[in-house]
Amino acid sequence: MPQTHEILRHLEEKKRLFLEFEQETEQMCFAPINEIEKHMQKRLDLQEQIEDLDEELQALYDQLPGAREAASHAAKRQDLSEPLGKIYDLSMQVKAVVHRIMQNEPMILERIQKERAELLKKLESTKQSSASVAQRYHQSMSGGVKRPYIPPAGRKI
Repeated sequence: MPQTHEILRHLEEKKRLFLEFEQETEQMCFAPINEIEKHMQKRLDLQEQIEDLDEELQALYDQLPGAREAASHAAKRQDLSEPLGKIYDLSMQVKAVVHRIMQNEPMILERIQKERAELLKKLESTKQSSASVAQRYHQSMSGGVKRPYIPPAGRKI
């Protein structure tokens, strides 16, 4: 069945993309803060590829009766034919990777929030020290420069 092979090929590609997405997600947990944006962008690129692949898969599911139910696990595995069973199994593998990714998301969110808080703290500290410097400058300038008194010519003190 050519549709089955095409669906399986697409599901293998989807699994590969999600595994790469998972790696980028894990990198975000431990990478230096200046590299997080690069990993976020890579994840967005992978997400677009996965969405495109999903559109192609939906069209393929329409061509093979029972494929959509097998891929979404709406049927019992033992009730499926061998080709649909392969779709079921591979789709389950994809879902396992997605599940692991979802478990890592809270760690990433916590890391980003922590980094944000630290940056805000540094910014506030810089702002306060800058304000302090500006205040001292303003005070020195508003007080004027103290010069020694020099009596006018011909006058004695």
